[in-house]
Amino acid sequence: MTEKIKQFKKALMLFRQHDENGLSVFFVLAILQILIIGTSVGLPYLFKLLIDQTSEPDHYYSIQDFFQIHLLYLFAVAYAFAWFINEGMKNVNNFAMSMMNRNVDASMLKAGVFNFLDLKLKDQRQQDIGVFNSNLIRGSEALGTIIFTIFFVIVPTVFKILGMVYVLGNTINLEFGVYFFVFSACTVALSLIITFKTQDIFTIMYGARNQLNQFVIEKLQQSYDIKLSHSKYYEFEEFSRRIDDYKIKTQDTYKKLQYLMIYQLLFVSFFLLVFMILSVYMFEYQSFSSGDFVLVSTYIIGLTIPLMMMSQNIIHLKGHIVAIDQYLEYFELEHESFGTNDLTAEEQKESAVAYSFQNVTFDLGQQTIENFNLDIVCGKIYLIQGRTGIGKSSFLNYLVGIEKIKSGRLFFRNLEITSVFSEKIFDQIAVVSQTPIVYSSSLRQNLIQNTEIKYSDDELKHWLKEFDLLHLLEKNKIELDDDIQEIYKNFSGGEKQRLNIIRALLKQPKLLILDEPTAALDEKTSSKILKIIQERVETVIMISHERMATEIADEIIDFNIILNSNNED
Repeated sequence: MTEKIKQFKKALMLFRQHDENGLSVFFVLAILQILIIGTSVGLPYLFKLLIDQTSEPDHYYSIQDFFQIHLLYLFAVAYAFAWFINEGMKNVNNFAMSMMNRNVDASMLKAGVFNFLDLKLKDQRQQDIGVFNSNLIRGSEALGTIIFTIFFVIVPTVFKILGMVYVLGNTINLEFGVYFFVFSACTVALSLIITFKTQDIFTIMYGARNQLNQFVIEKLQQSYDIKLSHSKYYEFEEFSRRIDDYKIKTQDTYKKLQYLMIYQLLFVSFFLLVFMILSVYMFEYQSFSSGDFVLVSTYIIGLTIPLMMMSQNIIHLKGHIVAIDQYLEYFELEHESFGTNDLTAEEQKESAVAYSFQNVTFDLGQQTIENFNLDIVCGKIYLIQGRTGIGKSSFLNYLVGIEKIKSGRLFFRNLEITSVFSEKIFDQIAVVSQTPIVYSSSLRQNLIQNTEIKYSDDELKHWLKEFDLLHLLEKNKIELDDDIQEIYKNFSGGEKQRLNIIRALLKQPKLLILDEPTAALDEKTSSKILKIIQERVETVIMISHERMATEIADEIIDFNIILNSNNED
């Protein structure tokens, strides 16, 4: 239990980190709950007084003396007004609760996505996106539900019971109030015991759902291959088989949930039956007034809905705790660690070397290179070559801090980045990856993504024209700020590559790293773009097999030769 509380606190801290107004909404809800509890307990008592006022006066002399008959109309109006206020507060409470759940859900989604993006590359690659997406959404929703269950179902119900016990103890007698409290407390305790003593039935259900989501995302990503091989009927049959398997695995879970709810229902019904019979008995033998009977009946009936709601929420509480645990597991993985050290302008001028490898040992693909020495000099174009799968892209990861060398020393200009890569380096470099990415926002946002440099519409259109992409605006009849979510999926591979290169160049980097930047382009377009890069960027490190890349390169880093030499040594 202690571990579960720690996990809940950790999730709450994440929520607070990503939502500064979270506590203010919580306090508003707490105040509303106090008012609703007060009116829920007070209204039946007010109704009791109204009924007793109209009963035989010789039973209630003190009340009859206090209330004048001509005030009964005012008393009735007050009761109706109080009921209206109570229901109005409930509506406001429901609205505020929806807003809080929205805030919690959004904050936890934000925290989960940011955490995933901050993981080390090796841990990111080990995650199945379908499973991660399911755990992220389920965990984000779970925290809001747990907060709702604890603070706005269990706690208010407990205080409502205590308020009712106080009124009953003072109005009828202490013994009746104690009985009412014992039965109510037993109902709450039974819900908790049944929930936390039963076997975990949610992990299996969540695991089955994760596997189903994993399969769906995998097939959606492979839809082109499925169409090429005309295997849609085979895949549909496989999907149907997995759906049936999911139904079988979750059927037992739903049965157990239903049994738990039936147990809760029986005990709440027993609580209702006992006190209704007791109330009738006491009324029959004139231990109750008419008002007392209405008061107790109203309390009992009014408690059944909160008790059933509380029981059902507590039963699902264990599932939400499991969801939080699965959500938080991603936060235990290893994260990227960046420093904030920066070079002064004078230090940058003094260094003519962009990167310096000094007696470095590092992994390249499946092999290890030892005693590697290389200076990447500013103002040159470096071409990286080697056979397919040798690890050329892996080498680029060392240049941007994604991977760390095993031994030796690595410098960016005069700044050592052997152990800690500085975030400030990203102000000077830009990277174009092997897989071109277009985001579902506007074309402008795609072009100026992650840069603080301001560009006018004319400047951006000039870049699009220079890269033969102006037709994207004209053909689709859009402007730079229009959303391209519905059309960007139709962009060709070459169009996506050119957009990615423009995005990198708009950062105005001093050093540009490119991984097969023109693989989807014809030779003429490829040559044109490489010349633009050559003209606009001081230092270039590029993986490419294009003839033009070889022609413009000042130096070639051939890992075939380097590995052969390393193996001979």
